[in-house]
Amino acid sequence: MTTLATSPMAYTIFQNVQGTKKVQKNGTWGDLIRLMNHPPAYLSKQNCPLIKLATFGDERSPKGSFRTDKNMLTITGIEGDYDGEKVPPEEAVTRLKAVNVEAIVYTTPSHTPGKPRWRVLVPLSKPFPPDERERFVALLNGALGGILNVESFTQSQSFYYGRVSR
Repeated sequence: MTTLATSPMAYTIFQNVQGTKKVQKNGTWGDLIRLMNHPPAYLSKQNCPLIKLATFGDERSPKGSFRTDKNMLTITGIEGDYDGEKVPPEEAVTRLKAVNVEAIVYTTPSHTPGKPRWRVLVPLSKPFPPDERERFVALLNGALGGILNVESFTQSQSFYYGRVSR
């Protein structure tokens, strides 16, 4: 029997913020959970890779980026960003569990207990066309109380992940 943890899932890792270097990963939600629970360490936020729960084609923008709305092929999950500095990540987890949403919530490099900042990754049951993304992000935002940053709705927006060595 296939469960969410063992279901195939593709996502893209961008090696730089410009989106000029991409690696498509084909694994499972469980693989992604393990990665996010034990992220690699980097010297600074700017050295961290970026993640997008989507697949991209091979067309580049005029500036050489793969990470464009036009080049996005499918979405396999959604991402949310919270920088409001009031709701701790544990509260986000509680809110999502209350409505049975499977998610990974992880803190950003600028997170502190007094000023919480975090991101959330949510898998979808199957790949969807990119134009469905905004609807799914709106549902996630509603489950969290309408607190996600507006960037969460940007179709091809990717987000840093990793641990910054201090």
